Parts: sequence; C-alpha cells; structure tokens
Amino acid sequence: MRFSKLLLTLALAGFSVSSVAGVKQYVVTTISWTEGWAYSAMGEARFNDRSSLFCQFFDEVTIGCVATSAAGYSVSCRANAVAMPGFARNVRAMNSASFVALYWDPAHQGTCTDMHLIQGSQFLPDPDFYVPYAKYGTIYISPGVAAGVLSAVRYNNANPNEFISCEIQANGYMACMARDNAGTVAACHATEAENPSFADAVRSINELSRVIFHFDPASGVCSSIDVYQSSHHLL
Repeated sequence: MRFSKLLLTLALAGFSVSSVAGVKQYVVTTISWTEGWAYSAMGEARFNDRSSLFCQFFDEVTIGCVATSAAGYSVSCRANAVAMPGFARNVRAMNSASFVALYWDPAHQGTCTDMHLIQGSQFLPDPDFYVPYAKYGTIYISPGVAAGVLSAVRYNNANPNEFISCEIQANGYMACMARDNAGTVAACHATEAENPSFADAVRSINELSRVIFHFDPASGVCSSIDVYQSSHHLL
C-alpha cells in the first residue's frame, strides 16, 4: 500500500468518518514490514495504549523514527538530514494535528526513504473537556479559494462533514483539500521546489491555525496559502 496521493486517499476512501463534530479520521498506528510503511495520527496515538510514532534528532544530522502498534510491534528507521532536508523539515513540523506516514526499503528496514506529513483538522484528538460553540467552525469554499479554522471545524457539532488539511511529502509534493458540510470539495497541488513559501506555511499548520489556500480551478495548481495562528482559534 504505497500512498502516492495520501491526502486524497484519506479524504475520499474508507479512512474518512463523520463524528458528532467535524470529520474525524480514526487512524491508529499501523505497520507493514513487508511493504515498508507505517502510519499514525499523532492525536489518536496519544490516547491509545502502547500505540505511538515519534522521530528525534540524535544530532544535527541523524534522525531516528520509531512506530509502535497497539499490539506492541515496533519498527524503526533512520534518515540523514543533510541528504533528506525535506524529511528533516517534516519531522520538525509534527504536532497534534499531524498524520505521519513513514517509508523505508523493506530490504533495508533501518533506512527511512520518505515521510508524508498531513496537517489537518480531521486528525485532532477528541477533547476530554466541554467544547464551546465553534464561532468560526465553518468551511468556506468558492472558486479558487478555501478556508477554515482547524480546531473550530473539528469540534463544530453543526458541521459533521467538514475538514481542511494540507499534505507535504519529503520529496516536495504538496496538496491541500477542504470539504464543506454540503460535500463540496476544493483541492489543489504544488511542489516545494516551485513554491517554497507554500511549503513553509503547510508545515506551520497546527490546532491554532486558520488556513486559507488559493488555487487555479482549471489546472488545480495551488497558488498561495495564508496561515493565521491565534489563541482565538483554539477551542
């Protein structure tokens, strides 16, 4: 199972479920040794016993990542930050709104080959406290633009079908997608080489974020993105 377009796969395939609030995707740590991948949603792993995924810098160059499933099985791999700068930037960007997919060569399990990082409202964990009415909890979509506040969209009980998220791969492929409550989808793609500032913004997305992405409806290419970080956005 190689996720060539992971964001689209997650959004439109069997991972996507609606909850009493905005869309939540229940993704526990899952591992395939034979195919060379492991994935997890950070917020979901946090609340599942023994399930985890983490990466760390041993120095300024060596990165180590470990994934452990709920059954207690683990896999690990290492990457070189100089040889794989996109991988290193993705590691530094991991947060509670992140879905992370690690890849390695099955013949050489100790070497990481890629990381797909998605920052999305649908990966925020369930709250263990009362969440007030989400003032900004509605996805806005019009031709060429989509917008939403991650926390507000995730915890708005009136909008069970909504989410907004962006993906960035270690190789520089990027994509953003949003869906409103009526089922309208806005999506676009880009590359880090062509739009490095877009990549920086995608990596900065977290539960504090209001995200607005712009794109060409004809080509589907992302043109710009604004990420606003505010305490007003945190529920």
